[in-house]
Amino acid sequence: MIHGIRPLRALLAALPALLALTPAALAHGVSAAQRQVLVDGGPLAYLLSGALHMLTGYDHLLFLFGVVFFLTRFVDVVTFVTAFTLGHSITLIAATLLGITANAYLIDAVIALSVIYKGFENTDGFRRKLGVAPPDLLWMVFAFGLIHGFGLSTRLQELPLPEDGLVVRILAFNLGVELGQVAALTAMIVLIAGWRRTPSFQRFSRAANYGLMAIGVLLLLSQLHGYQHTVGDPENLSFNQEEHLHRHRDMDAAVRAAERDNLTAALPPADFHALGVAAADGATVTRDRAVLYARQAVDAMVERAIVEAHWLAAAVASAERRLRYNQPGWTVVLQQPQAADPARRELYVFLDTAGRYLAASHTGR
Repeated sequence: MIHGIRPLRALLAALPALLALTPAALAHGVSAAQRQVLVDGGPLAYLLSGALHMLTGYDHLLFLFGVVFFLTRFVDVVTFVTAFTLGHSITLIAATLLGITANAYLIDAVIALSVIYKGFENTDGFRRKLGVAPPDLLWMVFAFGLIHGFGLSTRLQELPLPEDGLVVRILAFNLGVELGQVAALTAMIVLIAGWRRTPSFQRFSRAANYGLMAIGVLLLLSQLHGYQHTVGDPENLSFNQEEHLHRHRDMDAAVRAAERDNLTAALPPADFHALGVAAADGATVTRDRAVLYARQAVDAMVERAIVEAHWLAAAVASAERRLRYNQPGWTVVLQQPQAADPARRELYVFLDTAGRYLAASHTGR
C-alpha cells in the first residue's frame, strides 16, 4: 500500500505548480501547422493527422495503458481494444458528419475521468474501497471509447472542414487514429510484457496505477481550469475587468486580421454584449441557427448605422464552421442585392461557437 500512496501524494503536492501551466500548454488539439495542412490537404493528410493525434494524445494513451496493464492473453488484448476502437469510431465518424459538438475542455475532462477510473479499477478499488463488484469492464471500455471518439470529433471539428469529400476525409482521419493506436499499443504491450518478467512488477504495479490516477486528476483539473477561463461571459465566470477589456482588444485585432485576409473596408466591432445573440445553454449551433444569429447581428448593426440598410435584404451566400482568429466559429457570408451595387459586395459576419457576434467585415473596391 505504501508504494502506491507515496507517488500519489508526491504528484498531488505538485499540482499547484503544474496547474500554473497554461491550458494551451496542456492541450493536445490539432496544432497550427497541422491545421494549415488539413485546410488544403486530401485524405492522406487527414490519415497522417489522425495517426499523429493519437500518438500525441496522452490521455487516450494513458487510458489504453491502464486497459492493457494486466492483460496477459492476446485474445483479451484484442477483445478490449476492439471494444474501445468500435466505441471511438462510432462517435468520431457520426458526431463529425452530423456536426454534433461540445466544449472540448469538458469532453477532455470526462476523458481524464476515464483515466482515473481505469487506475482505480486496476487497484481493485471497487472491492477494497467501496465493497462492491466493479462494472463489466468490456462495456465500460466501450462506453469510454464513445467518449474518447467524441473528444477526437470535437478536435476535428475545430478545423475548417471542407464540404467536398468530407466523408472520405473523416474516414481517413479515423483510419489514421487506428494506425496510431496500433503503433502505441504495440510499444506498450512490449514494454509491459518485459516488465512483467521482472520481480519489480508485482511490487510496483499498484504504485503505477496510483500514479495513473494521480495523472488523471491533474488532467481533470487542468481541463476544468481551461473551461473556467475560456467559456462563458465575464459576469457568470468572474472575469476581472482587465480580462474583459482584453476580449474587446481581441475583437479589434480580429477586424485588423480580416483586412489581412483580403477583406477590405473592415467594419469596427460593435459592442459584444449589445450585438451578441447566444444559443441556449448546451444547444448546438447548426447552420440555420448561425444564419439566424448573423441576421440578428446585421439588424443590430443596421440600427446602429454600422452597415448600410441594404444588407437587410442580402442573400446568404454561405454559412460554415471555420477557424477564424485562431479559434473555431462560424462565418456567414451575405451577398447584397444586385440593385444596391452591381459589384455584388459581400458582408462577412463572424460568430463564435455559441453563436455570439464577434466581428464583421465586407469586401470593397
